[in-house]
Amino acid sequence: METIPRPNSLLLLLLNCLVLFNGSTHGVEYPVTITALNTSAGVQRFVRRIGKSYASRRMESGTNFIWKTLHQTAAGDDGDRKDYSRVELFIQSMKQQRTYHVDNRIAINSEYIGNYTAGNLKREFTGLLYQQMALVWAWDGVGQAPAGLVSGIADYVRMRAHLVSRSGWARPGDGERWDQGNDVTARFLEYCGKFKEGFVGELNRKMKNGYSDDYFKELLGKNVDRVWRDYKARYPR
Repeated sequence: METIPRPNSLLLLLLNCLVLFNGSTHGVEYPVTITALNTSAGVQRFVRRIGKSYASRRMESGTNFIWKTLHQTAAGDDGDRKDYSRVELFIQSMKQQRTYHVDNRIAINSEYIGNYTAGNLKREFTGLLYQQMALVWAWDGVGQAPAGLVSGIADYVRMRAHLVSRSGWARPGDGERWDQGNDVTARFLEYCGKFKEGFVGELNRKMKNGYSDDYFKELLGKNVDRVWRDYKARYPR
């Protein structure tokens, strides 16, 4: 005869269900909301090929990966990571942007999902998710860091997770400036990491309360412009 769970067991079961639905890492929840029209091709493709559950799980795994990559171990005033208890994802219709983020909210364009044909959709979606999650968790020097450095750190995280496409991604040595941004800066940061293990994590930790180009010299023994010249000489174009 089947027994009815005792109250404590039932409560535990309900709590587990809530965790599975929202996703949770160290008390962080990862709700996914669709704001685009349910009848749109992008939303239908998202539901069929990706799904809310997958997206929430990848947000959780992305957070763990980012914390490890950026050496973020504890939240709070004296900690080295942001004190968010919730990171929200919106599948949203946007005219031009593929993605955007504001504080602990990120959005991925449903139209981009619907029109993407360049490769594996789920892998591309996961790459965009890791990139945007990195923007949520990384420090930006209290707004003082170059925007290109911040976006470069996000793309560096995506690159470290092996979630970039083979084509259309910057090669080592590409670019005109170290803070050009995105994949160009990500490749430069990868190069910097060859001279100091955990360089990107240490750099981002310094960016919690401000920013200075001097951080590169403190960590690498050379100013950033000198490191960039060495980088370009190492990978001539």
